[in-house]
Amino acid sequence: MYCTNCGSPVADDQIFCTVCGQKLEMNPAPAPAPQPAARPVSPQPVSPQPAQNYAGTQSGGFNWERLQPRSSPVGAGSLIFAVGILLAALFLVVWGTAFISPGGLGSNETAAAEETKKPGSSAGKETTAASEKTTAASEKTTEVPTEPPTPQATEVENTPGELPAEYVKKVNKSASREAYYGSYTGTLSVDTYNLEKLAEVSNAPAGQMDMYEALNGQTYKVTAEYKDGGSNVKVVSDEFPYTSPGQTILEAPVKEEPENGCAVKEQVIENNGYTLKNSQQVWFLSDGSLYLINAITASKGDEFVGGMVISSLLKPDK
Repeated sequence: MYCTNCGSPVADDQIFCTVCGQKLEMNPAPAPAPQPAARPVSPQPVSPQPAQNYAGTQSGGFNWERLQPRSSPVGAGSLIFAVGILLAALFLVVWGTAFISPGGLGSNETAAAEETKKPGSSAGKETTAASEKTTAASEKTTEVPTEPPTPQATEVENTPGELPAEYVKKVNKSASREAYYGSYTGTLSVDTYNLEKLAEVSNAPAGQMDMYEALNGQTYKVTAEYKDGGSNVKVVSDEFPYTSPGQTILEAPVKEEPENGCAVKEQVIENNGYTLKNSQQVWFLSDGSLYLINAITASKGDEFVGGMVISSLLKPDK
C-alpha cells in the first residue's frame, strides 16, 4: 500500500503515514505516482502525537520494527551512487596498499630501482661499476694460472742381470759372511730376453733355449742353506720342473768376504763382436736377506741383446 498523500510505502495495518502523518485510507490498490502540485493540501489539522511517540512507544498498534518498511524499493540513482562510493573506497584501499608497501609503487626501494635504470644516474653508474668489478674478480678467479704438473719420477729400467733398483738402497755395504750363516726361505724367478739372439751369439743348442723359454715368467718356492765356513749358497725346490726334490738348482759362490755388500763371480767371453757374460752374484741386504742372481747375457757395445736371468730372494728363517 502507498500513502495517498505523499506516495510513501506503508504497511497493511498502518493507520497514519510515517512520512507525512496523513491518516491512511484502506485502499489495497497501489496509488499513482504522487503529484503534490496538483493535489490540494487537506485543511484538516494533523495530530502530531503519533509522530512524536514512534521511537519510544511499544504499546497500541505501533512499534519501531513495524514502522520500518519490509521491502522498500530503492531508487536507481541511490543504488548507482552507493556502488560508486564502494568502488571508490576499494580503489583507495588498493592504491594505498600498493603505495606504502615495501617495494610498492611509492616506496623508496622502487624509486631507487627506477633510479638505477636511468643511464645517467649516479646510482646506475655505481651499480654498473660494482657489476664490472664483480665480473673482473670472477674472471681473475677463473684465470688463476695453473702450476705446471710435477714431473713424475720415471721408473728406472733395470738392466737384466743387475740388482733391481728397489733393492739397491737396502744393500748392507759392511756385511760379513759370518752374520748371514743360516737357513732361508724364499722364491726363485726365471726371466728370458730374446733367446734366439742369445743362442746365435753363444752357439747354444736350440733345444736348450726352448727349455729356458718354457720357464719364462715363472716363480717357484725355494729353501736355501748357507753353512758356517761354506763357500756357496745352495738353493733347492720341490716345485722346479727340471730338478728332483732336494736337488740344487742354484749355487752362488761366497768364498771370500763380500765387497760393498756383494760377492760376485763373473766369466766374460768375446765372440763375433758380442760380449757374453756369465755372472753369479750374492747381495747381502740390511734386513738379513740374501738376493741371488745367476745371469747369462749378450751385449754389443753398450746395447743389451738378449739373455736369461735366474734370481732368488731369500729371507732368513731365524
